[in-house]
Amino acid sequence: MIGKEEFKQVILGYDPGKSFRIDLQLFAKPEDEGRTEDPTIYKERKAREEGKVARSQEMVSGFVLLAAFIAIWLLGDYFIGTSKELITSTINNMDMPFTPGNLGHYLENAVWNLFKISGPILLITVVVAFLANVVQVGFMFSPKAMKVDFKKVSFTANKMFSKIFFSKQTAMNLVKSVFKIGVVVLVTYIIVNWKKEIILNTINMEVYTSFSTLANISFYIG
Repeated sequence: MIGKEEFKQVILGYDPGKSFRIDLQLFAKPEDEGRTEDPTIYKERKAREEGKVARSQEMVSGFVLLAAFIAIWLLGDYFIGTSKELITSTINNMDMPFTPGNLGHYLENAVWNLFKISGPILLITVVVAFLANVVQVGFMFSPKAMKVDFKKVSFTANKMFSKIFFSKQTAMNLVKSVFKIGVVVLVTYIIVNWKKEIILNTINMEVYTSFSTLANISFYIG
């Protein structure tokens, strides 16, 4: 019959005279070594519940801007007519006595006319923005994404300053914004220089024709 020490030496290969080493890499996670695995269905569902999905905000902004310009082009006559009504109403009411009752009536008409001008564009852009997000990530409602997590908010001035002004994301957003502004300025300059004679001639046109001409030029810029 062998003893306890002999059993360790024969079965486990244990030698009291030598050091016993354990390779800690055997207990390491795949993520610690730079290896990743495909997310499970549970992880994907949890990420969607928290609103952590990949989507392009530039794509949404592009579609919204394009939809707004198309709406202005298609509804140009309506906008011009409504704007004409607003201007005419404002001029006709300039001699109105300044009383609380008349002021309320005047403001009510002005707000209503402004809503008639901007309402269709706002409605179209909201619908297009919603559809652009749905196309990218599908229909998703995430109340968790609207919760404010104060643990992620840093009230340290140095951290806030470095995160706002010296982060990689801030630098990339700045480069993209400067590039987009440069493209818009360049396109605007080219089109205005191309249509400058027509723009200068609008002073001799009727109000309706002048508005229509400027709207068409704005659509070219868009």
